Amino acid sequence: MTDGTTQTCTFEDGHTLTPALRVAVTACDGCSATAASFGVQLEVEVNSSRSSLLQNDKFNDGKAVQQRQVINDTRGHVAELLAKSIQRGALE
Repeated sequence: MTDGTTQTCTFEDGHTLTPALRVAVTACDGCSATAASFGVQLEVEVNSSRSSLLQNDKFNDGKAVQQRQVINDTRGHVAELLAKSIQRGALE
């Protein structure tokens, strides 16, 4: 706390708290060694959210688009191309 307030948590014997901490290991060459020196086990976390924003300066006038929209639009375009190729006998 910035005002000096403290909070103390106690646990019954055998109970502990494992705080979630996200470390961009690729951004820190010494992260693995530092964690190992403190006996901290690192685990891979895959964090994916369809609400995340995707942005490219050359697409959509540089405006960000939700991942779910890109995925669903791509599926729609592929389905449309497949339907057109089937109608024309292109798959035979």
